[in-house]
Amino acid sequence: AMQAAGRALSIDPESTDAAAIVQTIMFSPAKEYPAELEEELEASEVAVQKRQGKVAMASFAVVLAYLVVGSLNGITNLPFVLGVAGYTIVLATIVFRVTQRRAQPWEMLVIATGNALLAALLSRTYGSLLIVPAVTCIMSVSLTSYPLLIDRKWIVIGLLAASWIVPVALEQTGALASTFQLEHHALHLTSHVMTIDGTYALAVLIGANVMTFLVVGLFASALATSRRNALRQTEITAWHLRQLLPR
Repeated sequence: AMQAAGRALSIDPESTDAAAIVQTIMFSPAKEYPAELEEELEASEVAVQKRQGKVAMASFAVVLAYLVVGSLNGITNLPFVLGVAGYTIVLATIVFRVTQRRAQPWEMLVIATGNALLAALLSRTYGSLLIVPAVTCIMSVSLTSYPLLIDRKWIVIGLLAASWIVPVALEQTGALASTFQLEHHALHLTSHVMTIDGTYALAVLIGANVMTFLVVGLFASALATSRRNALRQTEITAWHLRQLLPR
């Protein structure tokens, strides 16, 4: 239809009927796309997925940095810290390998589950109310921006919410040692893995919060910039195409 209408316009540039056909096809959403276009759209999503996968590596690097810096003040459970660090490296490797090719939806859900487990492990490392909620927020922003997870956002958010709620619930029931206590109008935070005390610990907490602000801000800015550029390109293309058609 586009080819026929295009030929008609080349013969009679003022043909409003042919122009109407072109406009309808170009600017009206189709229920089904041609196979060739579907492949191009999928390739575009894979490119976004690859880019997000590389960004995720920076997030895992931040987690490892948290572990290293936090450990400098003292470790009370070295095997646990080493286990979390090893798990982070393994998860980062899996994420990179999966996201650098055409992934399947179930693979991305496995990655989301792996991130939720990492968040739960971090809650035992720093305590449920320290650092972990911010890190989980970063995970949420990152994971829900993957093309294969955009339409599964509530699954991802549910997994990450559970990664925080379940440890807190287990602490309240006594199944796990509590990482926080409220008594005498004071909130006491405890880590059973690392030493949280003194000026150094305060500097680590302040630095971790600043890093979180920076990472979330840059991530949100990158998403907003990408969206703005895509919208601008669409509008520019549409404007150019309208110039080819009779008013």
